[in-house]
Amino acid sequence: MTSLVGLRTVTGFLIMAWRAARPTEAREGIDERSALFATGRLTASVHARIPLDDAVKAHEILDARANLGRVLLVP
Repeated sequence: MTSLVGLRTVTGFLIMAWRAARPTEAREGIDERSALFATGRLTASVHARIPLDDAVKAHEILDARANLGRVLLVP
């Protein structure tokens, strides 16, 4: 049987506070992700590309939490 005493939760995590407290680790993480993205090993999932003139539709998707990736507005 597993003990529940060792379980932890995180409440109110702020990425900016973490970055300020650990700038070296934050920079290393950014560098690693940038390299992965540049080599194509990390990609962004795009749910929709919507013309800027139809920005209302993009907001509707986001408000409904219906997206499974980024919602991009294109000029």
